Amino acid sequence: MYQSGLSEASYIKNVKLVINGAEKDTTLPYTLTGITPETPVTVRAYIYPKEKDFIYVKTAYTPATVYTDDIEIYKFGKKETYPAFMRDPATEVFISEPAVRNKETELKIEFLSPKTRSSMTIYPPIIGSIKSIFQDRITEYKYIFLLAIVEIGTGISLIVISFILKFFEKKISLIFFWLGIFALTSGVWALGESTLTALIIKNPTFLYLCAFIGLFTLAIPLIHLTLVSVDFKNPKPLYIISAFITIAAILSLILQLLGIYPLSSSMYAFHIINPCALSLLLFFILYEALKNDSLQAKRFILPIMILAISALIEVANYYFRFTYKLASLFQYGILLFILVMGFIIGFYTRDTAKIKNDNEKLTSELEFIRIQMDEQRKYNELITNSEKALKKQRHDLRHHLITIRELAGSANGELDSYINSLIDNVPKPQDKYCENTAVNAIISHYAAICKDENIAFTARLVVPDIDNTGFNSELSVIFGNLLENATYACRKTDSDKRFIRICSGIRYDTFVITMDNSYDGNFISVDGRFRSTKRDGFGIGLSSIQSVARKYQGDAKFEGKDEYFQSSVYMRIEGI
Repeated sequence: MYQSGLSEASYIKNVKLVINGAEKDTTLPYTLTGITPETPVTVRAYIYPKEKDFIYVKTAYTPATVYTDDIEIYKFGKKETYPAFMRDPATEVFISEPAVRNKETELKIEFLSPKTRSSMTIYPPIIGSIKSIFQDRITEYKYIFLLAIVEIGTGISLIVISFILKFFEKKISLIFFWLGIFALTSGVWALGESTLTALIIKNPTFLYLCAFIGLFTLAIPLIHLTLVSVDFKNPKPLYIISAFITIAAILSLILQLLGIYPLSSSMYAFHIINPCALSLLLFFILYEALKNDSLQAKRFILPIMILAISALIEVANYYFRFTYKLASLFQYGILLFILVMGFIIGFYTRDTAKIKNDNEKLTSELEFIRIQMDEQRKYNELITNSEKALKKQRHDLRHHLITIRELAGSANGELDSYINSLIDNVPKPQDKYCENTAVNAIISHYAAICKDENIAFTARLVVPDIDNTGFNSELSVIFGNLLENATYACRKTDSDKRFIRICSGIRYDTFVITMDNSYDGNFISVDGRFRSTKRDGFGIGLSSIQSVARKYQGDAKFEGKDEYFQSSVYMRIEGI
């Protein structure tokens, strides 16, 4: 076979292949399968090296000796040139000067098939100037090489950012950290696999370790990234998968360092482990998204699906050779994954900021509710104390007037008549609505307001008189807020349609309050919070009722019906 030298880099693809003395014409690249370990394989081709031409050769786990015109120009794979734990030399690329130029000569490469595998790939040599060979390799592999550099740089940057964010938001910090580790392992794998890297870094064993360690550990940070980002109801299966991959990767490395089993052979196990891990991860994310309606899980479906599909395609490529640029297909999937994850982190950061802002607002509102409840308690106590004082004053006033009438006698008929009218006009004691003194005072106060404002008021109450000042005070807060809101709502309706009906009772150690009242139909609830009809923003009264009810393992519900507003409150009173 003769192939002339060109001014540009030229691939030597059409060669004669000699195996165990048998010769055949072959087109490179070519993969031999089912070959016996340490089988001699020779490649022959005729070339015409021009002035300043060099020869580029790539080997994969095979010792090789290169000849031009039967003169040895390069030898690779001597046992003393690579570590003892390597049973076969790592993949290497080298550029060597031909023995003769400006004449036709035979290029001969003698390979020795790997000890640890039954297949062997022969790549086409390249002839051309140093510049043209580098230009060709850069053109062919620049994207994967640049992608590896970008991934490593991105990974390191994200890890640094994660340490800074640790002081502000721990969860986002962990997301940045594990995404950074994933990007870093992806970049290390791509860098170790890149032919362009091998031209720059003349340490094949180092690149070999980078490639396989990156590949074997790739799924570990990805699983932890998902665990941190998605609040799984049952994360245990994913922790088990991560632990299994970690143990398998460590065991593979130990077997390599002991010289027992190479990483290049353990790779076949990881051709199964990694796609299975990604498929299981996708399954658990889909389950979480559909079963538990998790928004974060839904956001992770697309990026994990991209990785799972690209991993399966990459494994298929290794065996069927759609392209000889190993790792390239999966690396493009990783790039797309990182881009999608950038958007997801943006959404997550936005959501976290919103939650933080809402929590700060909630904290402020809770503090305001606490203050309002304290003021409500003071107001209720004032009403109760005033009612007690008025009751005593009414009682005393009646007796004073009777005494004055008796002392005056009947001599002055007008005075006697006037005193009798005063006695008759002394306010009668308040109605008794329930046994609880504090609540009864609140009900009486608002019943009087309803009478003055033409609001039909009905109360059927069973309220226990419990010897617990704090509980009685909080009951007063509930009844006070309910009736204050109800009277305010009634004022905004027609005078002939105003009504308040309030009932309470005890059943199975649960205290229940229900109330219906007229209203103008204006009631807005947003995510369980209630907009105020008295001012801009959210109301405090209904929230304080909920707060007290939940303190006693209960809750409160507020609904706007067609013609009335309904309030329901329940609380556990066992043990109070």
